[in-house]
Amino acid sequence: MLFNEIHTEMILNSLYEGIHSFNAWNYPHNIVIFAVIAAVFLLIAIYLIKLRFDSSEKWRLNDLRNCWKDIEDLVEKKNCNPILLRLAWSDAVTFDCHAMRKEWPYCGGVNGSIRFDSNLDLVTNAGLSKAIDLLTPIKWKYRSISWADLIQMAGVVAIYKAGGPKIHLNYGRLDMTIETHRSILNNTIPRNDPSHFISSNHSSSHLNKDTTPTTKKSNPSLSSLSSSSTATTLIRRLSFNNNKTIRRSSPKMDLIPPVLPCPFPPYPDGAPTADVHIRNVFYRLGFNNKEIVALCGAHTLGRAFKDRTGACMNTIGDQGATIYTSSTSIARADGQPGIGMAGGASWTPNWLHFDNSYYTCIMKSCTGSDDPNLLKLPTDMSLYECPEFRRYFVRFAQNKEEFFREYAIAHKKMSELGAKFSCVLNLDM
Repeated sequence: MLFNEIHTEMILNSLYEGIHSFNAWNYPHNIVIFAVIAAVFLLIAIYLIKLRFDSSEKWRLNDLRNCWKDIEDLVEKKNCNPILLRLAWSDAVTFDCHAMRKEWPYCGGVNGSIRFDSNLDLVTNAGLSKAIDLLTPIKWKYRSISWADLIQMAGVVAIYKAGGPKIHLNYGRLDMTIETHRSILNNTIPRNDPSHFISSNHSSSHLNKDTTPTTKKSNPSLSSLSSSSTATTLIRRLSFNNNKTIRRSSPKMDLIPPVLPCPFPPYPDGAPTADVHIRNVFYRLGFNNKEIVALCGAHTLGRAFKDRTGACMNTIGDQGATIYTSSTSIARADGQPGIGMAGGASWTPNWLHFDNSYYTCIMKSCTGSDDPNLLKLPTDMSLYECPEFRRYFVRFAQNKEEFFREYAIAHKKMSELGAKFSCVLNLDM
């Protein structure tokens, strides 16, 4: 023990004398020692920063995993799969790949802005405030998760719990702030370029391709379109611009609410047929024909209500229910009782089960085997009647695995429309 103390004291004394006698300027070789020491400190700093980042990433991933489980519990208790999926769609559907400004958040899309009252108050979003109310306690519990991430996660959990595919998303989306949202609402200029809309006499050769139309056409006058039977979304855009004062107080503002899917004519974009209207909506989002048909298959989940979208005459409650939507109906994928709120009309008999029955039910309606208790809208029928859509429609009706595969690809694409990521987190569940 005495030897160790003496030995340690000799080493410390030697270091002390060396430091006091050290002169880097007189001994150039000592510069190398300085460089080595500096490099060591730099490596230590990098290691500590990485360690902190890794710890933060692990913490956020842990929050995401726990959040997933909480949403599963919510869906299990409330049978709210359809409205959570609709919420995820509604936050994405404002994206415009032809926006005058491409950067976030002016291009629209997945930014969590659906949570704001001004968006929830839109007719097309009727009833979605209920979905926000359901998710709010979970959002408060997991502060590290953005609304944009939470909403998209809820959509894929809803599908998975209904027996659908497990869709692996990326997480790390940023939320639009309320200040930015208000500034956009107060300073609007046209978002959509009319030259990207299509008409019923659009080249069929182009529609046969699995790509989104990008070819620009000349912009005719409103008068020349009004008398044409092939009037298109150009009518809506030109008439909107002619009849509404558009404020241009800021070159950054680029928001006029885009045309959203409408179940019945006359369509708000002026489209002459349902299939043209569907293309106008989905091509703006950047989807091709196969992706359009796949995403529409999500109607295997859920119902429509007169009190909300007005797509049917069925109201909330047993008095407005069909044989498939009454309080005693069995609609869950696991065959257990419970549907949540009764009423409305569904596209499929088991409307809490995600499968390919949407296609088989619509196909039966189009071929003469109609079920009066099921919902079928002109936009649904057009997917079977339009040749460019039908080939995918029939394939999905015949092969559930193919539908699941293509739907998962299209849904993941939808979940990232217009999104901005602070980082990319991959959740393996």
